[in-house]
Amino acid sequence: MRPLFLIVRLLKILSWLGALAFLLYSYYYLPDQIAIHYNHEGVPDNFLSRESFFYIAAGFIILVNVILSLIGRLVLGLPNQAILVPNANHWLANKTSRKQLMYILRNWINALAVILNVYTMAMLFITLRLHTNQRVFLSDFTWILFAGVALIVVWVIYLPIRLRFKQTVEI
Repeated sequence: MRPLFLIVRLLKILSWLGALAFLLYSYYYLPDQIAIHYNHEGVPDNFLSRESFFYIAAGFIILVNVILSLIGRLVLGLPNQAILVPNANHWLANKTSRKQLMYILRNWINALAVILNVYTMAMLFITLRLHTNQRVFLSDFTWILFAGVALIVVWVIYLPIRLRFKQTVEI
């Protein structure tokens, strides 16, 4: 259980640093005005300065990661009455199984941070491509929206399914 927690946490940190690094990279190559809205014909009709775009994106990346880290830490202090999970009798029966449950919950929250960081990098990549390549269209990237939604759906469904199975491995 411990190695998986460390791997997910390492992925969270690497994806966070990757998102910030890609934001800095994008900032260098983006034009002074960034299109932030397109009309029904795919023509940009609303713009934002490169500096504003950078600060908003950096703020989003930092805020999401700080909030998810805080939630991950707060989960550890939840009283048993506040934890409503499948097989609660098993997961809250003793200190060992409760500790295993906390690792599962923290991994789950860290996985959301990884998903959001990777998705943010994808959005930055799309923004960079749209503003630096004349032969690229917004419609070329619609699949990324569906991929992001699919990842979030899998993330939401994973926890209830995972908690239905009793843990047999000791930490």
